[in-house]
Amino acid sequence: MNKYLLAIPILASVFLFYAFLSPGNAKEDNTNGELNSSITLAELQDIKDAPVELGQVDWIRNYDEAAAKAKQENKPLLVLFQEVPGCSTSSGYGKNVLSHPQIVEAIETLFVPVAVYNNHGGADEQVLKSFGEPSWNNPVVRIIAPDRKELVPRLNGDYTKAGLVRAMITALENDNKGVPPYLSLLAQELNVNNGRSERAVFAMHCFWVGEGKLANVNGVISTKPGFMGGHEVVELEFNPDIISYGDLVNKAKSQNVARHIFTEN
Repeated sequence: MNKYLLAIPILASVFLFYAFLSPGNAKEDNTNGELNSSITLAELQDIKDAPVELGQVDWIRNYDEAAAKAKQENKPLLVLFQEVPGCSTSSGYGKNVLSHPQIVEAIETLFVPVAVYNNHGGADEQVLKSFGEPSWNNPVVRIIAPDRKELVPRLNGDYTKAGLVRAMITALENDNKGVPPYLSLLAQELNVNNGRSERAVFAMHCFWVGEGKLANVNGVISTKPGFMGGHEVVELEFNPDIISYGDLVNKAKSQNVARHIFTEN
């Protein structure tokens, strides 16, 4: 009798084990797997169907929601007034500026991004009118505090990466927010690519010493040691938006690495 009683729970356990591995349960697991796959595909489809005019930024489309989030997170609002669907200027701004990976990262992490369509009615039209923005217009960017205080002049007519990055940096500084190093470096890189760099050549007693000192000056983009007129020199490429030529000369003289000044471009 005791043997039979002992066998009952063992048989029950075996039955439950095989029931768990039955085709019905396997099908249920597969169904869940297919459901998860369909969600992923739907998310990818949403990305694919996002208007090209908005680039790769994850924009909030409700202004009041964005303003509340900006206040809660103590971040500035970056408001894009955009024509969707738009002309070549609008689509080009989305593809060339609002799809740059570092610009996208800066917009999404340092600001609360909100997109307002300037050629739609309803809530978009109401926000457009409250800002006094024209409809059916080229892209306009406003960077403001949650109370709508302007942190930088309205960005209009400048559809370059450099223009937007400069505006973001200025807005962060005016809002007493830190500017990440990657954003400052991006600004320098874009300014160089846009021809916004200048060159200077300083002579010194040892170009290795001079290069080491001058490379650490804020605004200096690159250094190149060499010889000129019998002197050891360092050729500098610098960003005049960060440091002027005069300030660079004074800095070099104060560090005894500017015995002679050869060029100013």
